[in-house]
Amino acid sequence: MFITMLCLYKDYARHKQISTSFLNYILLAFIMQILSIQEALNKKSGKVTIHGWVYRERKLKDKVFLVIRDSSNIIQCVVDKEKVSKKIWEDSNKLLIESSLEISGELYQDKRAPTNYEIKVASLDIIQFADIFPKSDLFVLL
Repeated sequence: MFITMLCLYKDYARHKQISTSFLNYILLAFIMQILSIQEALNKKSGKVTIHGWVYRERKLKDKVFLVIRDSSNIIQCVVDKEKVSKKIWEDSNKLLIESSLEISGELYQDKRAPTNYEIKVASLDIIQFADIFPKSDLFVLL
């Protein structure tokens, strides 16, 4: 019922030339079951999809560790070069703090992680890459 109402409103909005990007986001979140990080932690295992911002990043030769934050908590995500596509590996190496993204993968317990759980990344969709700060063109040397 809820999805039907969203689809009908989306058709109405398209007809009236109203932006549907927010409606697309709600529909996608409902269908894909995007969880807050705290909801994912409460789940304790299994496949999860989260979105948030890069809080910390550590890049190694064959792995990238990303600590992702949202309004509810933080979680560590591991991108393993051998287990993801070339595009995901390249994107994960371009991420900077405050980049926004959506991650899907397998949640499992690991005592070394900041919240005792990690996500093995299977899918990584970049919403926006962050800029390097400070931008050099903002400063003028006198």
